[in-house]
Amino acid sequence: MELEETFNLYTNKRGRLESRMLNKMLKEAGVLKTSSMIASLDIVFVKHRSKVKMNLDYAEFSAAIDDLANVLKISKEELMTRLHELSGPKYTGTEAIPTRFHDDKASYTGVHIHGGPSIIDRPSIDHPPTPPPETDSK
Repeated sequence: MELEETFNLYTNKRGRLESRMLNKMLKEAGVLKTSSMIASLDIVFVKHRSKVKMNLDYAEFSAAIDDLANVLKISKEELMTRLHELSGPKYTGTEAIPTRFHDDKASYTGVHIHGGPSIIDRPSIDHPPTPPPETDSK
């Protein structure tokens, strides 16, 4: 995959790369080993982005490759090779585990056993609405 294609995958096809996505890209490429390098990567990011925008476009990203390789203590060629091997961001989420009080209806207690709460404001035949108290206008 071309470097620009990989770049576009990590920008969500918006054309501008955020700092967090740069860190994600480098982590998934296997070149970001420790979280202590993130501050140095942020400095490189700020150095190469335009003053107006908060993100990197592809030209700014390409210009930052040398500095990124220096911070990561690898050669530029190795960094480029690792980035070429990426197939896009991998998103993982939390897997839900079974919860007894939520999933098992036999363990429901209180109002939930009888169908849930009812609306209190609705008048019924047995209990008509009470009129507001009369006020003296003296």
